[in-house]
Amino acid sequence: MAANSSERVKQLIDNFMTFHNRGLSIPEIADEFGLTSRTVYLRLQEIADLNGVDRTSLLTVPHKPHVISSRVKKLHKDVNPVELQENFTEMISLGNELVSKIDTILNEE
Repeated sequence: MAANSSERVKQLIDNFMTFHNRGLSIPEIADEFGLTSRTVYLRLQEIADLNGVDRTSLLTVPHKPHVISSRVKKLHKDVNPVELQENFTEMISLGNELVSKIDTILNEE
C-alpha cells in the first residue's frame, strides 16, 4: 500500500498545477488522486518550489472559467424587446387594478 500511496503522491506533485489552474480546490484535487487533503497540504511547499510559485498562491482557488449554458444562450435569443415592453406594461396595469381594488375594499370597511 505504501508503494501505491507514494505513486499517488508523485502523480499529485506532477499534476497538481493542472488541476489547480482548472479551478479545483485542494479537497477536490485530493479526491482526484485518492489522497487526503492533509497529504496535499503537506506537499504544497514541494509543489510550489517545483513550479516556481509561492505556496500561499496555491491555497487560493483560481476562478473557474465562466461557461454560458446552451439554455441561457437560448433565452437570450428568444427575448423580444417589444413583447417584453408589452408584458411589462400589462403587469403595471394589473398591479394598478389590484391596488385600486384593495383601496376600494379598505374604504368600504
